[in-house]
Amino acid sequence: MKKVVLVILDGWGLAPAWGGNAIEMSETPLLDEIWRKYPHTALKAAEESVGLPRHENGNSEVGHLNIGSGQIVFQNLPGITTAINDGSFFSNEVLLGAFTQVKQNQSNLHLIGLVSDGGIHSHIDHLYALLEMAKKQQVQNAYIHMITDGRDTDPMKALSYLSELEDKIKEIGIGKVESVSGRYWAMDRDKHWDRIQKSYDILTQGIGPQSLSVQKAISENYRQNKTDEFILPTAINKPESPFVPIADNDSIIFFNFRAERTRELTESLVTHNFKGFDRKKKLQNIYFASFAYLDEYADGNLVKPVFHRHDINNPLAKVISDAGLKQLHIAETEKYAHVTFFFNGSREAPFPGEDRILVHSPKVATFDLKPEMAADDVADKVMGAIGKYDFIVCNFANADMVGHTGNIKAAIRACEKLDELIGKIVSRSIDKDVVLLITADHGNAEQMLNPNTGENYTEHTASPVPFMMISKDPNFQRPLRQAVGDQTLKLSDIAPTVLQIMDLQKPMEMTGESLIS
Repeated sequence: MKKVVLVILDGWGLAPAWGGNAIEMSETPLLDEIWRKYPHTALKAAEESVGLPRHENGNSEVGHLNIGSGQIVFQNLPGITTAINDGSFFSNEVLLGAFTQVKQNQSNLHLIGLVSDGGIHSHIDHLYALLEMAKKQQVQNAYIHMITDGRDTDPMKALSYLSELEDKIKEIGIGKVESVSGRYWAMDRDKHWDRIQKSYDILTQGIGPQSLSVQKAISENYRQNKTDEFILPTAINKPESPFVPIADNDSIIFFNFRAERTRELTESLVTHNFKGFDRKKKLQNIYFASFAYLDEYADGNLVKPVFHRHDINNPLAKVISDAGLKQLHIAETEKYAHVTFFFNGSREAPFPGEDRILVHSPKVATFDLKPEMAADDVADKVMGAIGKYDFIVCNFANADMVGHTGNIKAAIRACEKLDELIGKIVSRSIDKDVVLLITADHGNAEQMLNPNTGENYTEHTASPVPFMMISKDPNFQRPLRQAVGDQTLKLSDIAPTVLQIMDLQKPMEMTGESLIS
């Protein structure tokens, strides 16, 4: 049995060199040497290979779920879309309960969510289905609180989505966009409560910037060089149609289906003893339905899950734990949930023998201001742990988080910092006779420009990702499997590879295959 260190370079995709590929533009001599010298292959990290629809880019949550579970985990997006198409969506008891609440109380329905077709946190088609259902249920008022994207979509596409939404509202005959906010504010996940408060104050009282129309609000932000992600929370308020805030006895449906960026806004709206900031207005008797499944509200009292989570049995971390071995999961704030909750098959609590280290991300507005992020601290913790644990998984967030800013120069700095740190981890792993595996969860920094327009491209990609195996043991210097013909190598093949190295039995739930030939 060998000890294993698994390093996940978040957002590090494989693509040909060109002017938008920050990874290939970086000086990465150590990673280049590893690729030449040691066994390596490429893995699919998007679309059907990770349980997403065709043409859907990969993402961190999906990537870590697939890596840690050793199986293709089918995602919420296609599941919800299937429910809409087969009609079961429209008889969902939790959704029906939201409509019953507003009819019984003669109150209002509020639909909150990311309005885009990015497919990472939400999909605009799901909003349309909610409007159709509200119309069928004879709800009188449905107010939409539009969160703009600009991160999983083009940076300035909100007006296009708004136009499409308004056409749909006219077609269906119900709905009104009542507020707009960039996801930077409404979808924070790092306890920047000042950001959430701006959204909360708009939603509950209309306190903050005002505009006569959504178009004007977005256009004014564009004039101030704020792209969709950063649009200030704004109430749509005009004399003939005053802003309608969320009030007591209302129903809220939060139609984002990924949990980690719904938690904070949800907590501020429903929790009785909330401590994040001083709420000027506290809501009473709210019916809150969430497309995302949140473990902390599993009893269904404060938040009612519209869809239930698919349980993943025997993920990699559990197999290692059941063998009585020690493991460490480590990342900085931005990716901590990914190496713990998602990697462990959507399980919050650690398994026996599992230690966790959270390294705090720097408090900056955007990570191009500090492309190194907390990578040095993460690397130091990993270096100190190598040899002490049977298995270590760590995530370096830089290529993804800096890639999302669209700042190519900063992304190059981020990649070069990672190269420096990976070199140190390689040396320590070889010294301790530990097998080091280096991979990624999805692509990002390899495409930072739109090849058709030359504009910034801040989304994830569908690129394959690297997989490298470094060891001084000849048994782990054999070539790795390569994709041949119709054969696909994918992220779910990583866990079986780890188990083979550690000489542990692969459970029947793991459908992936070891990459060691």
